[in-house]
Amino acid sequence: MDQPSVMKPSKAVTLHHVSSPARPLELEQARAESRQRKGKALVIAGWVFALVGVVLYCVATFAADPEADLAAIVLTGAVPSARAALVIIACGTVIWIAGSIMHLGAGLDAAETCAHDQRRQET
Repeated sequence: MDQPSVMKPSKAVTLHHVSSPARPLELEQARAESRQRKGKALVIAGWVFALVGVVLYCVATFAADPEADLAAIVLTGAVPSARAALVIIACGTVIWIAGSIMHLGAGLDAAETCAHDQRRQET
């Protein structure tokens, strides 16, 4: 009975050493690409939030009293839904900025890792 069992693998298992010089660069490159994708998703999500906020603000102001001006809407809260729409626009803008910073930072990190890898291969 020379069949492999669950407890005993049929082939020897080899572990790749993490200390190999190419591994950290590949890992760093993968992390940078992952952060770039997350940054892109945040940029799109922020844009959608801000756009929804703009649409809600337009609907709220058109439904409001024609005599209400911007100061009355924002400061005194004459149109509460317009104030909420402005908060949604602000949140969307913050999300968009955070995504832009994340995407650009990851792009710079990826370029730096790539340049470091090219220098290492030249030597």
